Amino acid sequence: MKKIYFSTLFIFTFCFGAFGQCPPDTDITFTSQQEVNNFAANYPNCTSLTGLRIGVHNTPSDITDLRPVSQLIFVGSVVYVRNNPLLTSLEGLDNIFHIDGDLRIINNSNLNDITALSGLTYLRILEVTDNPQLTSLNGLHNLSDNMLRIAVTNNPLLTDFKTTLKK
Repeated sequence: MKKIYFSTLFIFTFCFGAFGQCPPDTDITFTSQQEVNNFAANYPNCTSLTGLRIGVHNTPSDITDLRPVSQLIFVGSVVYVRNNPLLTSLEGLDNIFHIDGDLRIINNSNLNDITALSGLTYLRILEVTDNPQLTSLNGLHNLSDNMLRIAVTNNPLLTDFKTTLKK
């Protein structure tokens, strides 16, 4: 009886304790560096989100540094990195190993390095579009080869990416 009680207590504590470390709405959108910093300060133990949007499609953000969210390891649906003209790397997303949906890196005019994604092993859809300073897809080499779709367009300095992805 004690074993069942402690097992139930452990499961209850683990499940509700883990979710309690994240905000109630775990589909997060950052539109400023201050929001990135606040998330890290307010939820330092949050490791899993439903969705993560860094920047939005119609307004440029002032985001320059993603290191404050380096505790994240799992995203359940989408990661969008969009319209961040001051962002030069994805450092801070180093620990994300699984995105159960899309990774879309779109319209980041100074992004030149995505090697921080080297721990990423799974996602369904990859889109890399309109990143004029991006020269390599190094960092995506550990992705599984069962993606549904890959779209890489309008990245003028990116000349050869076939060898980057697993065969």
